[in-house]
Amino acid sequence: MAAEGGAKAGFLFECPFEPLALYRMHVHSNTGRHVRSGDDIRFTTMAIDLFRAHLPAGMAHRVTRRAKQTYALSALGTARAMIGTGDGAAAWAQIGAALESSRSLPVLGRAARVVAGAAVAPFKRLLRRSSGSPGHGAVK
Repeated sequence: MAAEGGAKAGFLFECPFEPLALYRMHVHSNTGRHVRSGDDIRFTTMAIDLFRAHLPAGMAHRVTRRAKQTYALSALGTARAMIGTGDGAAAWAQIGAALESSRSLPVLGRAARVVAGAAVAPFKRLLRRSSGSPGHGAVK
């Protein structure tokens, strides 16, 4: 019964979280600037290093290595999204921050795929533009 009441409460009250989240991710917000510079991942890596001292000695190295790898892979996902929007500078900043955080095999492999995708992206955009308008290189 308590779970049902909790579920109903979500429908009874309006929460202005979405507009706040949209502002937070705006290009000119701190978050947007930190993403564009790669500082979001650098700050996260610093936080992971700070928490390491509070972990049990037997697991600290493994947990921090895995956390850095997880955030590095996330940065590479962000880099891929930035490539999709045409923001190459932000993409390269995210790739650099990812590689500063972790150079594990999964990170290196994903970084190589993202860089290859960045090299191909301008050609894909060009092909989409030319195939979408008659008389501009479209094959009939």
